[in-house]
Amino acid sequence: MLLLPAGAFARELKFVGPDQPPYFWLADGRPTGAFVQAMDLACARLGHTCAYEVRPMARAWAEVKAGIFDGVVGLSFNKDRADFLFNPAPIFPANVVYLRVAGKNKALRSEAELNGVMIGVVRGSTSAKKLRERQARIEQLKISEEANVETLVKLLKLDRFGADGAIFGVGPSFVFEARSQGVALEPILVADINHLGVAFSRSALDDAVVDAFNLEFKTMAKSGAIKRISAQYGLLDTPRDSAR
Repeated sequence: MLLLPAGAFARELKFVGPDQPPYFWLADGRPTGAFVQAMDLACARLGHTCAYEVRPMARAWAEVKAGIFDGVVGLSFNKDRADFLFNPAPIFPANVVYLRVAGKNKALRSEAELNGVMIGVVRGSTSAKKLRERQARIEQLKISEEANVETLVKLLKLDRFGADGAIFGVGPSFVFEARSQGVALEPILVADINHLGVAFSRSALDDAVVDAFNLEFKTMAKSGAIKRISAQYGLLDTPRDSAR
C-alpha cells in the first residue's frame, strides 16, 4: 500500500458561518452563496465530504470551540481568534466601504469629509468596531447601530440617517440586499481593502489538511475559478482601490 500524508485522507467536514449574502446565507432552507460554491469545489478536489450550517457569529465561534464544526466561513484576518482558529487565507474580495443611494451624492476624497455625518452600521459587527475606531479621529462623526444589513438599507432609502447620511460595512453585502429592496447603492469612499476566507479549527484539523485547502484555494484563484464565482455573486462590483 502507498503511504499517504495525513492530509490526503478523505474526511467528513462541517463548516459554519454567519448569514451574510452574497457570501453565505440560507435560500429555501439550504446554505448557499459564494463560499458554498468555492468550498464544494475545493472539497470535491481534495476528496472530502463537506456540509454547512448558518449561525450568528457568536454562536458559530462557540460551536467551533466546542468541536461541533471544523471551521468558519466568511472571516477576515484577526489575531484575536488565533488561539482556536487558523487565520484564513484571503479568498473573496470584501472591501469595507461607505455607501449612499446611487446618484445622490458624489464620491468623497477622505473620511474627514464625514465630519458631523450620521453613519449606520450593523450592531456588534467587526465593521462597527472599525467605525468606532474612526470616530476618534473624525470630528463629530455620528454612529447609528442597527440590527442587520436589511434594516440599514431600508433606513438609508428612507433618509433616516439624514440627507448626507451613509451606511458602513462590507460593500457586496449591502449592494446585494439593496437590489432585493429595489434600490441602487454606490460606494462613496473605500475605507479598507479586505478579503474573506475560511478559518479552520485548530483543535479539529491538523496543518496538513489546512495546507491542502489553502493550496487548493490558490490553484482555484490561478485557474480563474475564484474570479468566476466572485463575478457570479457580484463581489467585484465595489472599487478595489482605496479613495483615502
